[in-house]
Amino acid sequence: MPRARIFFMLPLVVLAASCATVSQRPMEPPPALSGNADLAAAAESLNDYCRQVEGNKVMLCVDDIASLPGQTVFLAGDYRLASGPLRSVMLVSRDSGLTWRETGPAFAVSAVRNLRTFGRSNIWAIATFTQEGCSTPEVLLTSDDAGRTWSTTRLGGLSEGQPLCWVSRFGFDDAAHGLLSVAGSMGKVYTYATEDGGRTWKRLWVAAADQGLTDPYDAAPPPVPAALSAPVWAGRDGEFRIVGEVRFRGERDWVVIESRDFSDNAVWTERSRTPVHYVVHDGHWVPRPDTK
Repeated sequence: MPRARIFFMLPLVVLAASCATVSQRPMEPPPALSGNADLAAAAESLNDYCRQVEGNKVMLCVDDIASLPGQTVFLAGDYRLASGPLRSVMLVSRDSGLTWRETGPAFAVSAVRNLRTFGRSNIWAIATFTQEGCSTPEVLLTSDDAGRTWSTTRLGGLSEGQPLCWVSRFGFDDAAHGLLSVAGSMGKVYTYATEDGGRTWKRLWVAAADQGLTDPYDAAPPPVPAALSAPVWAGRDGEFRIVGEVRFRGERDWVVIESRDFSDNAVWTERSRTPVHYVVHDGHWVPRPDTK
């Protein structure tokens, strides 16, 4: 018998834009935007949850990268305990990967995945519930100002009652029109369309996944297709062209950010690095002293 899914995602936390630079100081759960009691309460709930794992070792896992014109780059992933996911994280750089700040809403027991961008300032991502091997899309994160402010749309109803579900297709043709397909353990793929940038979704059709399964619980989410690099643009007089790319790669104790210029013999150059290993101290992430 499959184990029952235990869900305890904490409330949305909108993060301030003044968080510590990743490449210089340890990351920590940032405060909510000032002047909103509901957001402040949600932030405290997430902080309380993180304090429950005081003294535990935490690992930063980066799954995806995306970029926008104007030297803006995003990294997405989660912080993990040895026992499983702790909370989601999304980082933004305004200088092509040299310095980083945390941005966007954070969720417990989740990861940020499926980064998508369009034009000069539109970005979307999906907060995904990841406990015990799940890959359930829970919340769509949307920004039309290059990640300076965010809005959210709950996606829970798109699972259509399937015990397990995951994103099989996600993309936008412009700032308004996009498609999202959700596959599931019952052998069905539900496809939805949006005409307002992701705020609302309308079901288009239901297709058979044709997985050849005899038991719906045999289904499992496929490996997450992560983007390993993103384009770098140069602009003048409002016109942009791709002149290089930026990527992340893992080392033993670091996430290393590198870029290369297509006119410079395609040589990768390190831009920055941030620690992978932390310890939770008073609700904050402190780099482990053995990080080298």
